[in-house]
Amino acid sequence: MARTVAQTLLAGLGVLLFFPAQAEIVQRQVVTAISSVAENDVLTLVADSGCGGRQVRMDAASLGLAPASYAAMKVELAGLLGAPILLTLDACPAEKDVIPQVSKLERCEPQTCSDGKARLYLNHNLSQAESKAQARYAVVVPLPPGKQAGTWQVEIFHVKENEPRRLSGQVDTPDYLQGKLVGSYAVYYPYGGLEMQVEQDAPGSGRFSRYRQDGKLLMRGNWRNGRQGGSGPVTMGGDGEVESFDENGKLIARTRMRGGRVVP
Repeated sequence: MARTVAQTLLAGLGVLLFFPAQAEIVQRQVVTAISSVAENDVLTLVADSGCGGRQVRMDAASLGLAPASYAAMKVELAGLLGAPILLTLDACPAEKDVIPQVSKLERCEPQTCSDGKARLYLNHNLSQAESKAQARYAVVVPLPPGKQAGTWQVEIFHVKENEPRRLSGQVDTPDYLQGKLVGSYAVYYPYGGLEMQVEQDAPGSGRFSRYRQDGKLLMRGNWRNGRQGGSGPVTMGGDGEVESFDENGKLIARTRMRGGRVVP
């Protein structure tokens, strides 16, 4: 009995399950043509991939298949031209003229092919790529241009909670994982409601406000001559002040920071 594309690829990729998760950009796509270029096979797509452009490349090594299995998979894929499939890229090439490489192909199932958006999957603190099966969050790629010149808009969503928003902001490169958040951004609780609002400028000064789930202010602070980091909890690398409030809005603590350390 002939294997499906998914069965063939899963058999070839099974050994990879013992290695750390790589980035996964997953998208429902339609392949319109297959052509051989140098040592690769190039797939022409009906829509832009998550890296941009309508071509991706693959070979036996990129899919983790033996030559015979790869040849059989190509025959079956040729019979699926014009039909939706699930396509995975490990990463987008740094060079603009390099065609992205496919790491996995699967048949589309209703639970895995809900739309044609390409998603990059992220870990729990939004700082690293994650496999789709293990990821808590995802960002739709490619990122659109941001409101400010030289920025790209980022909207990160939960994977398993009907995609409520987790973070909204801008980064300074089109690759979210290689960039840093710039300007203002907001972080939200898993089931809605603003958790934190951050404002920062390029020289390294900014301020933040953190809220309880009922919307009441929990903490606020400011910093200068430093760098506030990441998309998780605010950390200050410079000088500043943090104020904490109780559930009635009363100031209960004020902490001064110098060089990123608490001043007694």
